[in-house]
Amino acid sequence: MHGFSLTIPARQTIAITGDNGVGKSTVVSLLLRLNVPANGQVTVDGQDLGAVSLASVRKHIGYVSQNVYLINGTVRGEILLMPKPDASDED
Repeated sequence: MHGFSLTIPARQTIAITGDNGVGKSTVVSLLLRLNVPANGQVTVDGQDLGAVSLASVRKHIGYVSQNVYLINGTVRGEILLMPKPDASDED
């Protein structure tokens, strides 16, 4: 991905859609810090995303994949794979 810039206004919900291979998953991977950019930086409110706690970043991002991978287990087990491994039954 080259020369990409994205600004999302505060308190807005957006959807990133598009054809296969255009970089949607790459953007999400960078935002969730699953990947680190080779050059450039990812910032939130002007702060480098690498300086923000992973939990803080991930609790503000929702992701709906077009490929869903489920484990052979319980619904609770699926939920615990998310960024809140300490989720209570009430959560």
